[in-house]
Amino acid sequence: MKKISILFICCFFFYSCGHKAAHNTEEASDFHFMVGVNKRVLQEGEEAIFQGSLEYRGKREIQFDLVPSMWIVVTKQGDAPTAKYKTFEFDPANESMNPGDVYSNEVKELHLEKGKYSVSANLSIFSARNSQYALNAGPIDFEVK
Repeated sequence: MKKISILFICCFFFYSCGHKAAHNTEEASDFHFMVGVNKRVLQEGEEAIFQGSLEYRGKREIQFDLVPSMWIVVTKQGDAPTAKYKTFEFDPANESMNPGDVYSNEVKELHLEKGKYSVSANLSIFSARNSQYALNAGPIDFEVK
């Protein structure tokens, strides 16, 4: 009888711990992070537009312990080793997101000289409910002729 009651208590303990953990974790798949450029081939003097966005696809509101910030990096490619051409930093996201909320930023009115480029977007490390995330998107290659 004593063994059965100990077994029952252990099973109940493991069930309650697992049940609680299942409801308090967030999945990386709850976030969709992307970067985009208005055209893959631009003419010299034409405006380049870049956008980065983070969409929350979870089932309930999420409160960030450490709020994400975004930056978009445009890199020019050439004969020399690849060097960052320009980095755009943005204000942090809100302290919480509801399902379907989007944190997005856009770079406009940028005119690039001829050449081959790539664009990528990065988020600072952020956390929610004891989980940490580090997301990046890209690179996307494009050209200015």
